[in-house]
Amino acid sequence: MSGAAPTKRILKTTVAAAAAGAVVLAPLSPLAQEAARSRDPLSIGIGQNAEFTRVEFGGVIGVRSRVSRQGDKVVVRLGTTAAPDVSRLKVDPPAGVKSVETRAARAGGTDLIITLEEGADARSGVADGAVWLNLYAPGKAPQGGDAAKPTTTDAVVPVKAESSADKTVLTFQWSTPVGAAVFRRGDAVWIVFDTAARMDMTGAKQLGPAKDARWAAGPGYTAMRISAPDGMGVAAQGQGGTWTVTLGGTAPAASGVEVGRADDGAATLVARMAGATKAIWLTDPLVGDRFAAVTALAPGKGYGGGRRTVDLTLIPTAQGMAVETGADDLRIEAAGDLVTLSRPRGLTLSAPSAGLETGDHAADAPKRAAYPAMIDEAWAATGEAGFSDRYRRLQDAAGLETIAAADDPRAPIEARMALARFLVGSGLNYEAIGVLNALIAKAPNLQGEPEVRGLRGVARVGVGRLEEAQVDFAGAALANDPATKVWQGYIASEQGDWEGARRSFAAGASVIDDFPPAWRARFGAAHALAAIETGDLAAAQQLLAYSFSQKAPATDQLTARLVQARL
Repeated sequence: MSGAAPTKRILKTTVAAAAAGAVVLAPLSPLAQEAARSRDPLSIGIGQNAEFTRVEFGGVIGVRSRVSRQGDKVVVRLGTTAAPDVSRLKVDPPAGVKSVETRAARAGGTDLIITLEEGADARSGVADGAVWLNLYAPGKAPQGGDAAKPTTTDAVVPVKAESSADKTVLTFQWSTPVGAAVFRRGDAVWIVFDTAARMDMTGAKQLGPAKDARWAAGPGYTAMRISAPDGMGVAAQGQGGTWTVTLGGTAPAASGVEVGRADDGAATLVARMAGATKAIWLTDPLVGDRFAAVTALAPGKGYGGGRRTVDLTLIPTAQGMAVETGADDLRIEAAGDLVTLSRPRGLTLSAPSAGLETGDHAADAPKRAAYPAMIDEAWAATGEAGFSDRYRRLQDAAGLETIAAADDPRAPIEARMALARFLVGSGLNYEAIGVLNALIAKAPNLQGEPEVRGLRGVARVGVGRLEEAQVDFAGAALANDPATKVWQGYIASEQGDWEGARRSFAAGASVIDDFPPAWRARFGAAHALAAIETGDLAAAQQLLAYSFSQKAPATDQLTARLVQARL
């Protein structure tokens, strides 16, 4: 049995890759063996055949990887700050690859950047619990992934209908596998295919309780609208090129499509839908509004829920997805097993922590500060039992919460956040970074949680990792946080960006007095130095007076004295 599992894995992955437009795979046994062995949160498997090189990203973190194309560069966003082991790719680059490098991503995590040679190409998708990337040498990439499908209305698809008193069963017999979306919208049922063809309705003249079936073909799609009484159930099944749509009767609950926020915390929705093929924009001829159908290959899978945001509405489907929106710039991208919904400036979504369960934690545990990037002076309080007892109790609670959470992205995080607050407040910044990185590794979507990013940025400043802190503070989740502006001013001053420091300090001036005294003194001295460098000596004098008025440690007082000497 040990030899069967890798073979089955490759066969399943091959089907999904072929469905996404790739050529049929030759066996990739080296990749199968590597993938089968690894149980790490992030595993990278590599295999080759005569046509291309396959790279698979597996594990809890690997399967959440995002692949994008930027000119001659393929960028794989990995949800981990630890540099992945890509030595094999670097030492022996696949055919068609010019270079391979890694870098810290601005939104957190790590980017794997693969630069392609001129004429080389890449394909990507998701299958069998892994994100796959096919790399092709110049001239080797498959041309026209949909070439096997009919692309003009010269193709004819027979449609048959079998009707009874309470339901109608429609059968669409395509010559090759096609993706489909089936859903009710208002008083009509829509059936959308991802290929253009003419519908031969001679065998579907009697529609029983349904009526008025009209179809139209467009560039790369065919859509049928059937008037159906309100409340009539809809179901869809597919096998290869045969699709069966049942109107009426008892429709089974749809499943197979999961929708959630992007794992990197970006203001984007991502749907996991096996075999997604394309998004097709349509206009309702009666209502006149615009909506999108997202098709998927057989077997059938639908979206049983419903989700409404400021920007869009996901309506229930029997097959595929359907999206209503009033936004002109909504982007829907279907690739492999993922469908991404986004806008240039992000969707309007609730915070990533909104769906978290509430966990039990000690009443005296450090509480959230007024602002995500603020340090609360009370966090460092130890009580009568002293530091060691306080640290141990918070650490034990965080450990139990971690064990209970496993890989559940909705599990409580409050005990771990309380420990991180205590560590930041106590100046144990390396330890705080470790706690927060481990938290993000378990649930990458928390990179979009303002306090998680804010606390990690604060801790990174505390250990002098200013560039990394800049990445945290630059996240969209902290864009409106005045405490973040203070930290950005401090970093800018440390890096010699005097104009930037003054702008940021001014933007966060309203909350500086809410920080602990030591940090108020540091901010005052840093701002005073920026004022000196920009020629505002009067402001520098006032800022130094503010810094000296704080009960700060001797080292901070000496720093302010050096700035005073400069003045």
